[in-house]
This record gives sequence, C-alpha cells and structure tokens, in this order.
Amino acid sequence: MSNHQRRPLDSLVRRSAAGEDGCKEELVELLKQELLASRDRFRVKSIKGDGSTVLDPQSAALQLSVKLMSEGASAELRAGLTADLARALRDLMGTHDAGASEADLPSMGPRILLSPMAARGSRREVSMGELHEALERMDQLKGSSSQLTMLCLVFGLTVDEAARAIQRPTDVVQLEWNLSRDWMVRELDLLSRATPS
Repeated sequence: MSNHQRRPLDSLVRRSAAGEDGCKEELVELLKQELLASRDRFRVKSIKGDGSTVLDPQSAALQLSVKLMSEGASAELRAGLTADLARALRDLMGTHDAGASEADLPSMGPRILLSPMAARGSRREVSMGELHEALERMDQLKGSSSQLTMLCLVFGLTVDEAARAIQRPTDVVQLEWNLSRDWMVRELDLLSRATPS
C-alpha cells in the first residue's frame, strides 16, 4: 500500500483514537473487512501437526498495523488499533448462532492460536467457538474483563500495552489480568475436556 493510500486510513485511526464521533465504528467495520479479506495471510500451521492452519491474531495485528498506519505512529496509536482489532474479531466471532457447528464458526476459521498463558509457556491452540463461549461467560460474570483478555491472551499485548490501549492504570490492569488469565485458563481447560476431539 502506498503512502498516498495509507494516509486516509492512518487519519481514521488517529480520529478514532481522539474519540471523533462515528470514527471508531467505521474503523471497526474496516478492520472486520480487512480480517476477512486477508484471512489466509493471518494463518499459520497448526501446532497439532495435522497439516491444518489456524488464525494467528498476532500476525494479523502486526500486518494490519503496518498496512493501516504510518511508520511514525506512536505506541499509543498502535495499541489503540489493536484494541479496535480485538473488537472487530470479537464482532466476527459473535455473528454466528450459538448452535452453529464448529465448521461454520466464523469465516476466520475454526481454530485460533493464543498467546502463552504463563511466563515461558507455549502458545495454545483452541476452538474459535470455545474461545467465544468463554469470553461471553466472562462478560456475564466479570464485566469488561473480556476486552483485556482479547488484548493480552489473543493479541499478545503486554500489560503495559493493554493498559495504554484501554487507557487505565497499569497496576489496576495487571491485577485484573492476573484474575482474568487464571479464570480463562480454567474455563478453556473445562471446555476442551467437554468437547470431543
């Protein structure tokens, strides 16, 4: 993408970050279209070794950041773009009926690669449906923790980056992330045990 083409998109990201009316919704819609249109570029080989591929949201965030923003964009703007990307992916996951088969979930593919849940841990692959289900339950039980979970667990942001993206104090975000991560580990473990392979 040339600088001439990137300029209006970069401007939209900046206006969205500044809270200009309607820009955030426009940006999230654009990000949903980008995710769907470029989904094959955001896929990596499954860690299961079965030859299949899974969505790598970290790759999507990096590639879309490069595509949509100018090189001199601040860390705050990049973190804000990732927050909007998390919302776009969440919207895509929520567009399917709760009873849809895993093959129908979502057009991004049936599986997603998550960030490590523990220091020096490895990345984990889960069903997109299981992740969506867990995030929905988290919203019901814990309020807005699913946004932080999307940023740290799905998109691999550090606590500092996530705090910047959601504009909250780092120490508060760290505490919330510790609780949310522990809850999500248990939830995904329970879901994966209940789902036949």
